[in-house]
Amino acid sequence: MSNSRAFSDLPPELLLEIAEYLRPRSFVAFMMALPSLASIMPKRLTAMEGRFGTVLGYMAMDRGSAEICRRLITRMEIDVNIKPDYWGSRALTTAMTRQHDVMVDLLLARPDIEINYRDQQRPLLHHVVNNRCIVSLRKLLARNNLDFNARSRWGDSALTRAAAAGCTEAMELLLREPGIVIEPDQRTWANKVDSYSREVGTLDTPLIHAAAQGHRDIVRLLLPLAHQTDATGTPLVDVNARCQYRGRTPLIRATLSRKVAVVEMLLEHILVDVNARDNKGRTALSHAAHMGHLPIIRRLLARPDVDVREPNSRRRTPLGHAAAKGFFTACQILLEHPDVECHARDSTGRTPLMHAAQSGSVETFRLLLYQCTNGEEDWTDRTGRGAWDYAHLKRHTEMMEIFSNYQIDQQAGSYDEDDAMDEGDGSNDSDGMDEGDESNDDDVMDERDD
Repeated sequence: MSNSRAFSDLPPELLLEIAEYLRPRSFVAFMMALPSLASIMPKRLTAMEGRFGTVLGYMAMDRGSAEICRRLITRMEIDVNIKPDYWGSRALTTAMTRQHDVMVDLLLARPDIEINYRDQQRPLLHHVVNNRCIVSLRKLLARNNLDFNARSRWGDSALTRAAAAGCTEAMELLLREPGIVIEPDQRTWANKVDSYSREVGTLDTPLIHAAAQGHRDIVRLLLPLAHQTDATGTPLVDVNARCQYRGRTPLIRATLSRKVAVVEMLLEHILVDVNARDNKGRTALSHAAHMGHLPIIRRLLARPDVDVREPNSRRRTPLGHAAAKGFFTACQILLEHPDVECHARDSTGRTPLMHAAQSGSVETFRLLLYQCTNGEEDWTDRTGRGAWDYAHLKRHTEMMEIFSNYQIDQQAGSYDEDDAMDEGDGSNDSDGMDEGDESNDDDVMDERDD
C-alpha cells in the first residue's frame, strides 16, 4: 500500500480487481493511495460493510480522506445514506462527530442527503450535541428540514442532552430556534419508555439535568424562561418540575449533588418552591440535613418561606434527619430557627433526642437533651424505648452518664444549661468554612462526632 507509484502503473481494470478482495478499511487506504480510483470505483464496492461500518464510514473516520471524498461523494449514483446492517453509524454521523469538515460539507451539499435519521436509537442531532460538535451543529440548524425536537428511543431531546453534558453553546443555539420544545410532555412519553429510561432520567427536564450536574451557566439560561409562556399559556420552563424516577425537583437534585452555587441561584428565583417534596416526602432541607451540608442548610433557612417542620412520608423532620446522623452543627443551626419543633415524633414515635442516642454523637445528644423542658427526655416510642434505653442498647456509657446527671440535676433543681453547654459547643465544626467553594464539598460537611 505504501508504494503507490508501483500501483499507479497498473491498468485501472487490474486495480479494480484488486479492490474486490479488500476489506473496507484497506479499501479506503487503497483509494487514499490512488485518489483517481474514487472517480471510477463501482457503486457496489463503495457499499461494502466492515466490522465498524461502511466504506463511507471508514472514510469519515480519517480526515486524510478529503481528496477521495471530493471525488466519490460528488458522484450522484453513490448512496450516501447507506445504513450499516450490524454496528456503526452512517457516514454523516461519523463525519460530524469526528469533525471531518470537508466530508460534512460534501454530504450536506447532496440534495438527497438525509438528516432526520437515527443511529443507535438516537437522532443525528443528539450525536452532534453529545460530542460538542458546535460547527456541525450550526450547519445542521441552518437547514430548513431539520427536526430539532426529535427524541431518542428513550424520550430525551437534543436540548436535554446539551443540558446534561453542560454544553452551554449548544444550549444557546438550540434555544434560539423558533418552535423548540424545552420540556418534554411526560404524560405522552411515560408509556413509551421502559423503567430503566425513567430511572436514568431521560424524560427529566433540561433544568433538572443542569441542576443535578451543577452547570450554572445553563441554569442561568433556563431560569428566565420560567416567566415566559407558550401559546397555551404554559410556562416554557417549570422550575418545580419533578423527575420521573423519584419525583425530585431541580432544587432537591442540586442539594443532593451538593451544588451550592446552583442551590443559591434557584433560591433567588421567586417561583421556586423551597418546600417541594419528592416521592418519599423529603424536602431540600430534609436532604441537606440528612447530609449535614452546612452551606446549603444555611441558604435554605435564609428563605423566609421555608418550613423547618415539614416531615417526610415517615413524619421525620429535618431536625430528626440531622440528629439520626449525629450532625451536631446542623442540629444547632436548625434549633436556632424560631419555628423548629424540637421534639417532633416520627411514624415510629421517636424524637430527635432518641435518634441522637442511636447515632452515637455525644455532643448532639447533649444539645437535644438541653431542649427538654417538660419531661420530653422520658418519652418513649412505639416499642416502649426512650432516649436512655437507646443509649443503653448501643452501650453509649457517656450518654447514659450525661442523661443520669441531667435527671439528678433536674430533680435537685440545680440544673444550669449554660454550664453544661460549656463542655462542648462544637463551634470548630464551621470555623474557617468557605461556603461558596464547591470544589471542596467534603470540607463543608458536618462530620459525625464519634
